[in-house]
Amino acid sequence: METTDRKSRCAFAVLAAAFLALVVWAGAAPEAHSRPQGKPPQAKKSPTVLIKPSKTARILVVGDSLEVGTGPHLLRHYGSKLEVYARRGRPSSGGLQVLRERLRKRHQIVVFDQGSNDTRVAGSTEAARRTLAHNMRAARRLIGPKRCMVIATLNPNRRAPLNEVIRRVARSPNVVMLDWNRTINRHPELLIDNVHSSRFGYKVRAKQMIKAIKRCPNR
Repeated sequence: METTDRKSRCAFAVLAAAFLALVVWAGAAPEAHSRPQGKPPQAKKSPTVLIKPSKTARILVVGDSLEVGTGPHLLRHYGSKLEVYARRGRPSSGGLQVLRERLRKRHQIVVFDQGSNDTRVAGSTEAARRTLAHNMRAARRLIGPKRCMVIATLNPNRRAPLNEVIRRVARSPNVVMLDWNRTINRHPELLIDNVHSSRFGYKVRAKQMIKAIKRCPNR
């Protein structure tokens, strides 16, 4: 009798162990099959910098994130006749420094597409207005009276004091202005936030920038 009981207990233990193994395998199997093979695809990040130098360029573009978006369309249109130095988050003081470093005698047209980040850097609209006014005047002196300077108004509408500075600079000889603020007030659907455009919006902006460049007397 004792031997029979021992055999029964052993048989039960074997069956219990087999059942437990089956449960563990069944629970782990779906996880093993659902595990992705290799690295998961990464979402494509928008670029932070657009630098396209050209030794034959007649048009120099210096800008911030708006030119990171607009610049590729300008490059497709102008090719080696245009070079771009754009960076997200760049204030007008940074653009002025790039202008000092990159301006060459061959450049006949300079797009100085700056101002969107000045309020963030300066800390207030009034401080940004003074900063942008100073840097716009300095950029105009660097570019000189024989070259054409192209500038653009800003969004959103709370940057009206900065746009007053830009419009005042646009009254100078050989300065052409793209009124991007007016375009966005008419077509707000071109933006994805208060400042940045959709892909289609940047294409529209590039077309308007090309029209502005065509208004330069020395184009």
